[in-house]
Amino acid sequence: MEAHRAFAAVGAEEHGGRVLGFYSLVLAPPELDLLFVADEVQGRGIGWLLEAHMQSEARAAGLDRLKVVSHPPAEDF
Repeated sequence: MEAHRAFAAVGAEEHGGRVLGFYSLVLAPPELDLLFVADEVQGRGIGWLLEAHMQSEARAAGLDRLKVVSHPPAEDF
């Protein structure tokens, strides 16, 4: 966990306060390891918010690039 940073998007009370999505940022080598959004909330901007947060965290860690490996069904991402 020292080389990884993990963050979650947690829903408000109307979503039962459950995890709606998450990502893991690996610092060395710089890589977006995981980014998932629950099926039932896809298309609502959760992934966009997680990506924006990840970019901010990467910049704060001094990274100017990172590798992103995506799953073929996530091509639009």
